Amino acid sequence: MVPVVKFEGFKELMTMRLSKSMVFIIVAPIICTIFTACGKSVDSLIKELEHPDSNVRESAALALRDTGDSKAVEPLIEALNDESYEVRDAAAEALGQIGDPRAVDPLIKALNDEAWQVRMIAAYALGYIGDPRAVESLIEAINDDDSKVREGVAYALGKLGEPIPASIFSQVCEGTGIPQAAAYQGNIHPVVLLDSGGHIHEWSKDMPTEWVTTKEETQLVACLERKANEIETCQYEDAPSITRYRYTLDVVLREAKTGEIVASTTLYGSLPRPCEQTEEYELTVLKGSDVSSEQLQEWLEEYVYH
Repeated sequence: MVPVVKFEGFKELMTMRLSKSMVFIIVAPIICTIFTACGKSVDSLIKELEHPDSNVRESAALALRDTGDSKAVEPLIEALNDESYEVRDAAAEALGQIGDPRAVDPLIKALNDEAWQVRMIAAYALGYIGDPRAVESLIEAINDDDSKVREGVAYALGKLGEPIPASIFSQVCEGTGIPQAAAYQGNIHPVVLLDSGGHIHEWSKDMPTEWVTTKEETQLVACLERKANEIETCQYEDAPSITRYRYTLDVVLREAKTGEIVASTTLYGSLPRPCEQTEEYELTVLKGSDVSSEQLQEWLEEYVYH
């Protein structure tokens, strides 16, 4: 098996195939790749979409992609239902390359395919076609369980001129970057604040207006986790014990484009008051003040302003 290392044409989607096994097919006396038609007619390639061998069906779909012939659209739409996920994602890729609007609804349906590879390619294909009918479904797909699918959705929404929903940046907190995000460079670095559940943190509204992000401008993601830490339990003979807590905020600042950690820290709230010798019987908890948004903003300034 010889790996194919040169790609042409539908580059945005072709890069997604670099990790797949790609081989030369020898058809005497012609040597061709699975990405070319090998001199076959569009009609013969369409017939091969029904071949019993899934490798042949996949090769036919990819070859039809390169022909760009709209005659192949309906057969490729049918191939989105193939039992092999590799044939399905090849068909989705081909439909994206051909760019026929008839493929939009079937590709939207493919966003729910059981195979993440198919969902990913369907998202890229919808972005390449650029039909606004796909926007609502793409926004719903932004919460896909697979990070590569979410990247494809972000790409598609960017191509369609739609804002990238902030929720997609939750994967940055897991160390997976968003290629469509802006590079960490310049004088002011727009930042998204996310809580431990991956949602926009309520403090976002308190940040300076010049930090606010729109569309693909996000450069930094601050991943925040608030904790109430037990520091002491005071025991009493004839009364319930009292537990003292101090709030902390763990902050991990990551570059949106790469997911790499820029800096991290733990911010502390104030200590609770000490336990007294006698306390109200109903009192069981003493808490210090919480970490403030001002504390976070002060720490972030070093990295947002350069």
